[in-house]
Order: sequence, then structure tokens, then C-alpha cells
Amino acid sequence: MFNKIAYVNLVRVLNESTVGQSELARLQEVKEILVNAEQAAQEAYLGMSDEEKERNRAADIANINQSWGMEQQNARAASIRAILKEVEDYRNSNELGMILNSEYVIAAEQQYDVTDDIILHVKDITVEYGDLPSFTVTRKEDSNEENETEA
Repeated sequence: MFNKIAYVNLVRVLNESTVGQSELARLQEVKEILVNAEQAAQEAYLGMSDEEKERNRAADIANINQSWGMEQQNARAASIRAILKEVEDYRNSNELGMILNSEYVIAAEQQYDVTDDIILHVKDITVEYGDLPSFTVTRKEDSNEENETEA
């Protein structure tokens, strides 16, 4: 049984590693999709009354904001899962009994900080974030039939 303990600064790993960089790139792609959806929504408002425009705009903004929040959460969760898998691999290969998140370490010697090692350990991994989202703008025409514009 392993008796050694170490700690890692997960925030620093996210900020300084390739995992964090790939998360940022993913979120940039999602942002572009949502910006395009907002532009498609603006085009869909042409010919609507002011009341219809405001109602649809409010609904579309709420949907876009909700999608953005969900995508941020999903990307962060995928990044953390990937990092934690690598932390566990590192723990086993280095015969450590435990690796703690530095957020919960009150006092420890610097030699027990494995953050730099973990940053190097995750440099070649690829995080699977899943498919990019699609966003559909729904609007009502004068005939009260629903039409969808996909962005």
C-alpha cells in the first residue's frame, strides 16, 4: 500500500495546460455558432410587428444564453474528467497513496506539489467534448405556422 501523499492545483492545470487551451478553442467554436444563430434570428425578425420582434428576441436571447451556459459547463466537466483521469494515472505510476486538490491543503511542503508534473502529463491528451451544438431559431409567421431557421 502506498503511503505518500501529494497535491495538485487543478485551477493552474486548467489555465496552463493544453487541456485548458483545447477547452478555450472549443468554447470559441461554440460562441461562433451562437453568434451565427443570433444573426439568423435577427433576419427572421424582418417583417414582424414590434411586439412579435420583442417577444421572439427575448425568447431567442434566453435560449442562446442557456445554450452558452450549458456548453461552458459541459466543456469544463469534460476537461476536469480528462485531467482527473491523468491525475489518477500519475498517482498509480508514481506509487502515491493520494493526490489532493491544493484548494483543500492548509499546509504542505512544496516538494509535495505535483502540479508541474501533471501539466506535463496531460500535454498529449485529447479531450472529447462531443458534437458541436446546433441552434434552431423558431418564429411564427403571419399565418401562425411555426418556421425554423437553423444556424
